[in-house]
Amino acid sequence: MALAAGPTSHGAFQVEHIALSSLAVAPALRGMWLGQLLRQRISPAIFRRLVSDPAWP
Repeated sequence: MALAAGPTSHGAFQVEHIALSSLAVAPALRGMWLGQLLRQRISPAIFRRLVSDPAWP
């Protein structure tokens, strides 16, 4: 909330964009959740390789 105060006071946030921004949060949270599940099930070395090298495999 505190980080939103500055841009809001300068008119950077528009009500029309709140819905679209809210929709973008759901896939991001799901991706983080899936990443945690994956990280718990595979070795740390393989997880680092998967996350750091998008061309693999």
